[in-house]
Amino acid sequence: MNVFLELVKTLVPAMTAVIGGLWVAWTYVDNQRAASKHDQAQAERDERTRRIEAQKPFSSIQLSLFMEAGKVTGELAAFDKSTENWADSAEWKGYYTRFYQLFWTELSIVEDDDIKSSMVQFSAQLKTVLREPKNETAQKELQQVAYRLARTIRKSIQNTWDVDLGLINDPSKR
Repeated sequence: MNVFLELVKTLVPAMTAVIGGLWVAWTYVDNQRAASKHDQAQAERDERTRRIEAQKPFSSIQLSLFMEAGKVTGELAAFDKSTENWADSAEWKGYYTRFYQLFWTELSIVEDDDIKSSMVQFSAQLKTVLREPKNETAQKELQQVAYRLARTIRKSIQNTWDVDLGLINDPSKR
């Protein structure tokens, strides 16, 4: 038993040093792993920020044109068509001209396929309203197409800017 106690007395300091050394090594490796994950996450955030900054001039122009397209289509859809010569008014002609300027050139540079499709639908419905100015159903459908275009623009903005604009209740589903 004495020999055993002597052996334990001799080995305890060595075992303590070995176990302490292993603990220090494990802690060091674990901290390095955590620091590496943190550095990798920071590098990804930095890359995303650089990408957004590089795209900002294009995205700003795109956002401006999207907002203008939404405004112009809204004006055309909501325009008071109760007077006899509404289509001859300077205000209507201005909105109409601006819509097709956006449609054929400026917006075509920055739009995605969904917005293009929505603009084509709006153009087709606008032509229907012009052919049948007294058709209230065609006018209401123009408003709905304008609304759907606005929602498509919103979705594109969310995707382009990588933001969540939150939920908006769809009034057509009430």
